Amino acid sequence: MTERRIHQAALKPHHKTVVVSQDVPPALASNPARHKLYATSSSHSIINDNQTRETGGSSGTWLFFSGLYPISLGRFDFRSRLLGLNSKELENRVRALLDCPEYRFSLPLKIDQVEPRHKEGGAFVRFTSSTPIQPALLRNHLLAKIDQLNLKPFWLFTARSDIHLVKGKPWLEDMNMYPNRKVLVEFEGPVLSQEELWTIFRPFGRVKEINMPAPKDPIQIAYVTLDGVRSAAIARSCLHGVSYQSGSSSDPTTKIRILYSPRIHAKTARDWLGSHPKIVLPVLALLLGGISYTFFEPIRQFFVKSHIVGTFDLQQNTVFSWLQKETVGRLGFGRDLHTGTDLAGNAVERERGEAVRELDNWLSGPPGTFIVILGPKGSGKSQVVQSVLNQRRNSLVIDCASLIQDATNENMTIVNLAKSLGYFPQFSFLASVNNAIDMAAAGLVGQKVGFSSSPEDHMHQILDTAEKALRDLAKEASNNRQQQQAKQRAEIGNVELEKESVIQVLQQAIKSLSLGGRLSDDASDVPVVVLRDFSITGSAKHRVLWECLAGWAARLTETGTAHVVFTSENSGALKPLAQAFSTRPVKSIVLTDASIDSALQYVSKRLSAHPNRKSSVSAKDSALIQIVGGRLTDLDSLVEKIEGGLNVERAIDEIVRQSMEEIKRKCFAQGDLDQSKQLPWANYQVWDLIKRLSSQDVVPLYPILSETFEDDLSVLSALESTDLITLSTHENGETMIRVGKPVYRTAIAKLLSQEHFSATHDLNWAKNRMKRAEVSIQAKLQELIELGKLFPTMHTVGSDRRSWLFGSTLPPQIRWKVHRILDDLHRLEKIVDSSEKDIQVAKSTLYSFPRETSQEATLSQPPPHFTASPSRASWPAPNRAQLYLNRPARRFKLYGVLPLNHDVLAECVAAVLPLGTTEWNEVLENYKNYARRAGKAERAHHSLRTRYRALVLHPNPTGNLEDCPPYVRVAKQAATAIEERSRLLVSQDPNWAESDEYRKRDEWTHTSLWSICNDRG
Repeated sequence: MTERRIHQAALKPHHKTVVVSQDVPPALASNPARHKLYATSSSHSIINDNQTRETGGSSGTWLFFSGLYPISLGRFDFRSRLLGLNSKELENRVRALLDCPEYRFSLPLKIDQVEPRHKEGGAFVRFTSSTPIQPALLRNHLLAKIDQLNLKPFWLFTARSDIHLVKGKPWLEDMNMYPNRKVLVEFEGPVLSQEELWTIFRPFGRVKEINMPAPKDPIQIAYVTLDGVRSAAIARSCLHGVSYQSGSSSDPTTKIRILYSPRIHAKTARDWLGSHPKIVLPVLALLLGGISYTFFEPIRQFFVKSHIVGTFDLQQNTVFSWLQKETVGRLGFGRDLHTGTDLAGNAVERERGEAVRELDNWLSGPPGTFIVILGPKGSGKSQVVQSVLNQRRNSLVIDCASLIQDATNENMTIVNLAKSLGYFPQFSFLASVNNAIDMAAAGLVGQKVGFSSSPEDHMHQILDTAEKALRDLAKEASNNRQQQQAKQRAEIGNVELEKESVIQVLQQAIKSLSLGGRLSDDASDVPVVVLRDFSITGSAKHRVLWECLAGWAARLTETGTAHVVFTSENSGALKPLAQAFSTRPVKSIVLTDASIDSALQYVSKRLSAHPNRKSSVSAKDSALIQIVGGRLTDLDSLVEKIEGGLNVERAIDEIVRQSMEEIKRKCFAQGDLDQSKQLPWANYQVWDLIKRLSSQDVVPLYPILSETFEDDLSVLSALESTDLITLSTHENGETMIRVGKPVYRTAIAKLLSQEHFSATHDLNWAKNRMKRAEVSIQAKLQELIELGKLFPTMHTVGSDRRSWLFGSTLPPQIRWKVHRILDDLHRLEKIVDSSEKDIQVAKSTLYSFPRETSQEATLSQPPPHFTASPSRASWPAPNRAQLYLNRPARRFKLYGVLPLNHDVLAECVAAVLPLGTTEWNEVLENYKNYARRAGKAERAHHSLRTRYRALVLHPNPTGNLEDCPPYVRVAKQAATAIEERSRLLVSQDPNWAESDEYRKRDEWTHTSLWSICNDRG
């Protein structure tokens, strides 16, 4: 650094002479041209107030030593205090230099004061002497020997120690004002010009910018910007409080005070960030996303790959498997864990073998398209897939049912998806926070800034990570196959060219060739992705999830990354797959229930699997097991109940009863308004459907779709998801409706046999049917009225008749239309009449004799405490279940009573009411008339007579009313009610026996008895 000073003692007022100070450094002295650049004219002078003269002729001066400490940049910068020299050590080193023999003054100097300035990176040193001091000469001598002082720390490489004359008054402040390259210059007196300020500050460094104050400002402050912080610190230390005079000595002087311009602190930065949210928030979101992706993406890919390969799965660990086999396995624990699965594979191996071979053949080739396995629940889809995956290592199974099972919102669905893929870490709690930030930003700047993203974007991000992991595994598998190919080619090339050896090698090579031209039949390294229960509900609520999974699977197959296998219970899963991958056909495998022989074999092996248990399936039980069918889940439930101690008949009864409850719970709204609003179908629609399925194995789709479901196929698709029905398409393109589960056919028959339940839904169905017919009738009538308005009529004089204007006959232009409308009206009137009859029958059933609610009427098995006489003990109880299974296919609608039900009533009446000859003939005559009206003719008459005669021969059961079987007790109560009603009618009208009411007595008796004896079971 250089300094310029003007010696005012040698100057005359009006002469402009350039005077250079004696303390010019060698760098400026060697360059005269540069030296003259920083000279000042004699018309300007800086009055040095630093050099003082004390009493007795002594004088003193201040010097500023720079480069001793690092410049402090803030309150928390402690470098200078920890690593710099203290004031005492600095004073000792300077005094040692003054006492050096090479430097001697005529009179000794005295260091009067040392003030370290850690903020400015230097120190003020005051020298005093008894004689006047020449500061320039003192500075030159100190600069020549400054390297010997060793004042600068060894680690401070960026600064050079220097000494400067202090021309102003040192301000030893300790405020929080830290050096800045921009300083504030406050004028006390006339304002200096820009040239004068440059002249004053240029010796301390290059001046980059000078901002002069405005004339109208109350406080005149100029801003001077230097090229460095250290230059600004030295200038402020040396020039603060200096007086500057322009022109002659009579001109006024200007005193300048120098302050550091405030730094841009954190508060200023926060203010700027807060005032520019449209710029800051998107940039912040971009930075956070980039940092998160860069840091967490490799970790997530690692965990996904580990999940696919099974790195952290103990069951796939060789050491753990060996320990489990040698410890727990030898003790006998856990032997039954996988018995069911193994037996299932053995039982259905013949029927599922073709599907397994076909799936394995498709997975052996390169990935080209989807593979869809369709079949009802329990048809063995998982066993088929698992039997193929057992030979493969890289497989990823995603259970779509678990993704939406407990997910109350989309965020939980995303969390479940991440868990199923092994996606970790996943910060689900930040989703709500990001949404809140985005909402606040939208209210602040008017638009979202990108902190939050849609659930679809989250799913794509998770699936993209899984896709990268699968791509890495596929690449590793490809490298392994290439190495195997190179090894096999090397083996082929090293074989001696003998005839037999060459033939053997070629045969081995041809044998190892597989689909796609590979030299190895080991396809276990190709990743396989299995999406189990895809589109399980088929509802629009999870449409985004199904579309994301379908699109992700399409990318995997198009790029050849992995095979993708879908398993689903309904054919509706093919729709999103066909949309996502429309360029190629989808391969599908359709599985059905196992055959009866396979089901019997399955149950037999399951029951005989344990050495302490023997198979309890006999030839008699085989017929009962057919009710369950070939659904593996139902067969497993049957085996569990039999192993629990129940016999086959009782276990099947419980399964049927559970199936009835499932149908009621899933398909019928039991008076709950909320449930009826949620169900996409009405009770009467389901009731008509199950009535048709009860009489037919297969129901065509389109008749019931147009008559009952109003051409809304989505309702039937929703019913298919409840397992009540199954939609299947034949080869000719016709769609048929079947019962969803074999056991549901028996459960539906049981539901139809429940008189009150059946009558309730018959009434609901008849009312809706009649309502729709009446609406159609009104529409047809209105259509006839509109047609009549097209043609004017004329009134005949003297008659009330009206006729067509163009003739007495119907115009031929509308004759065909009118005839068609009249035919429709005739058909609709028949529907209304039939519906009215059905309503009356249902009401008569619902309003019949009240049931006994305290005791459940059971017609299938008497209570164990019932004792009968020896002659009566051999008589079995009426088996309503077996009779109901053998019922006629067509149900008669008269009074809502089946002809078979009268047979059961006859048994009850004959058991408790022994009839004489007169009563017997009267009953036969009345029943014969009733049977004729019901369309039964003579067949029912002979059947009833035969049953009555057989029952009359048996004596009554012994015991009091409390010990009687339930069906006998109910029949006795019914008989008492019938007798009391008859006596009441006779007392009121002695001629009642000759009336029509008497002739209807037998009908009323049968109806009342059936309404009481109906078993709800």
